[in-house]
Amino acid sequence: MTGERNPPAVPAATAGKTGRPGMSTTTARTIEWTIIALCLASLVFVFQPVSPAFHAIGMVLVVVGALAFNLVPLCRPGRPVMGLVKVTAIIALILAVAVGIAIGTAVLYGDYVRVTACPNEKPGSRNWDRKLKCEKSRWLICEQLGPESKPALVEWCATSG
Repeated sequence: MTGERNPPAVPAATAGKTGRPGMSTTTARTIEWTIIALCLASLVFVFQPVSPAFHAIGMVLVVVGALAFNLVPLCRPGRPVMGLVKVTAIIALILAVAVGIAIGTAVLYGDYVRVTACPNEKPGSRNWDRKLKCEKSRWLICEQLGPESKPALVEWCATSG
């Protein structure tokens, strides 16, 4: 005996800083196995030979699963659920920042390629008249025409070349 008259209702091992109990064993295992199942599903989607759309979904799941796998060490009985929620929010914020940086970089790179193809064009311009007057963009456009090209572009390339 410890000599205490009224022992706490919640064992010290399962109480968080606020005195509330943490996750139960069942909840911790469920979250842990859900994350593992997400990672396994991403592998199935990536390596399936059926659909490019499923492959794209698998690629997204790989990134989400890799970030979610950081939560597995926090899925222990007795850990507070709010800790898990806070870390999840931080991981989601990191994902949003990474996506923003990736999209911003792609836009800037597209502007760079467009300006180097046609120096008299302003960055961010979507003006096709100016692009078609530039000899480099004419070469880029006319050399890359395929069977699904718009008839107006095919006709323009035939008459200007």
